[in-house]
Amino acid sequence: MVRSRRIMTISFPIGARTVLLACLVVLLAQWSFNARHAWAAEGPALTPEERAWLTAHDGKIRLAPAPNWEPMEFFDGKGEYRGLVADYMRLIETRLGIRFQIIRTPSWANTLIRAKRRGIDVISAAQPTPGRREFMIWSRPYVHVKTTIIVRKEMRGQFSLAGMKGMRIGVPREYAVGEFVRKAYPKLTIENVDSNKEGLYKVSFGELDAMITEVPNALYVIEN
Repeated sequence: MVRSRRIMTISFPIGARTVLLACLVVLLAQWSFNARHAWAAEGPALTPEERAWLTAHDGKIRLAPAPNWEPMEFFDGKGEYRGLVADYMRLIETRLGIRFQIIRTPSWANTLIRAKRRGIDVISAAQPTPGRREFMIWSRPYVHVKTTIIVRKEMRGQFSLAGMKGMRIGVPREYAVGEFVRKAYPKLTIENVDSNKEGLYKVSFGELDAMITEVPNALYVIEN
């Protein structure tokens, strides 16, 4: 098992409404956890113009979560937006005094396509890459998620990407980690999967030798 850290930020398609970007980036920059890990009570310092703009666009700011990234963010059986990131977004809503328009996309890849086409205003959690920086603006990181390599039970020993040549390795389609691995280890056999769950199932049934995924999601899928 090999672990690395994945930094998650809020991102905004370039060309999206600039006052919105200023408000939310200021929000994340000014709020912090105190020694007891409780949110600072004060909200962001917004100008009258920014506050008026937010009021006028209450319920119209289009936010697209990752649709199946359990337990971080996902849609439950009733179609409700859930998870740790969802709770964070609701805290932002409370502090700003607005509600986002939640856009449910069929996949993470589709979320990125919509961002490129400016069909959404905010992505709730994503990792910056050189390619993504071309069409999105990024907040400061607000959560750090560890990434790990999951292999089949019968495969023993320590694994590193440098020593996995010839193995079939799954990565979720359009995930930043896939871009990194392909660039850093071009001789590895990398296969796209549509979700972490699909990739872990393929490892379980021997269709893949390994899966690169985040620790929280791997634990959630294995336990459920």
